[in-house]
Amino acid sequence: MITNFIRFARQVKELTLKTLSSNDLLMVVDNKGVAKKVHASDFSSPTALQIVFAHVSFDGSGGNKFDGSTISSHNTKSVTRDSEGVFTIEFDSARTSGNYTVVASAGGGNHTSSGRSVSIDAHTATSVTVRVERTDTGSQQDESYIAVVVLG
Repeated sequence: MITNFIRFARQVKELTLKTLSSNDLLMVVDNKGVAKKVHASDFSSPTALQIVFAHVSFDGSGGNKFDGSTISSHNTKSVTRDSEGVFTIEFDSARTSGNYTVVASAGGGNHTSSGRSVSIDAHTATSVTVRVERTDTGSQQDESYIAVVVLG
């Protein structure tokens, strides 16, 4: 399966900048893996649907010298390194609860012999904490590219 990540990144950016109306079309994948276009009205709250609540990407490889700088972000107040491989992302505007979906990835470069795993340690109305680990040793890792998307 080929995924066009450049197009996906553009779509994420567009979704963070607008609240959908019931007539807007979205590309989704159904439970059989088939891509199709659907109207925003097919979702439970079509007039106030904000798909991407927050997103951030950053270089966490600076270790103790990490200064919170981001590569790209939306609704992100700060990124703090709590310990090796553990980062807390604070939102600009709080959610009503910690009930949301977090999608995260980590890894700058080729990691074929030891991939990276991202776990969600905590999620509240104001922040989410992620942990990056090596898949071969389980040790926490400050990685050169970490991306977090908060949906809902």
